[in-house]
Amino acid sequence: MRVMKLILASLLVSFVLNLPKDGVSDERVVHHGQVVDNDGGPSDCITCHDGLTAPSAHFCTVECGFGTSHSVFKEYPPRSKENSYIPAESLQEKGIRLFDGRVSCVSCHDLRKPTKFHLIMDNNGSALCFSCHRI
Repeated sequence: MRVMKLILASLLVSFVLNLPKDGVSDERVVHHGQVVDNDGGPSDCITCHDGLTAPSAHFCTVECGFGTSHSVFKEYPPRSKENSYIPAESLQEKGIRLFDGRVSCVSCHDLRKPTKFHLIMDNNGSALCFSCHRI
């Protein structure tokens, strides 16, 4: 009987997690045994990638630069630096997604990709980096 209750509870949780938010159907994927939103914001990722539940997500929110973890929660492109970045309109065709006009974990990672770190593309020669950054 107890096993049956656990199974029913699991099914209920899965159903609730897969309900659309605000009338929009978000894409849900199974990620390390959890059903998660593939289009979520950084706070969705940090919920698990806190170093306790899953490996810590390294990112930067202040004083970000080359050699630091990548910034998140930052407007794209940064004001007054537009010439150093590829226009936002060109990113989607490369698979790069912004979350509310800002860089997010889903800008570089796609949980549907089975590759290491779920990168949206191969980063050989910094190809992913140069999809946004101009030198």
